[in-house]
Amino acid sequence: LGDNLQDGVSESTVDSAESAAASKATSRNAARERSRVRSLRSAFQALQMSLPSVPPDTKLSKLDVLVLASNYIAHLGALLSGNNQEKC
Repeated sequence: LGDNLQDGVSESTVDSAESAAASKATSRNAARERSRVRSLRSAFQALQMSLPSVPPDTKLSKLDVLVLASNYIAHLGALLSGNNQEKC
C-alpha cells in the first residue's frame, strides 16, 4: 500500500512538472508570436508610409499595401528603363 501511494505521488509530481514546462513553452511561443505580429504590422505600416499616392491616415489591407507597392515598384522600374510615358 505504501509503495502505491509513493508511486502516485511521484507520478503526480512528474505530471505537474511536465505541465509547468508545457505551460512555459506555450507562454514563450505566445510571446514570440505577439512579437512577430507587431514586427509585421510595423513593417506594413512603414511600407504604406513609403507609398507616395497613399495619404498617411488611409486604412488599407495588407493585400492592398502589397499590390500598391508592387505597382509602384513596377512604375519606378519603367522610369529607370527609359519607358517614362507614365506620369508619376
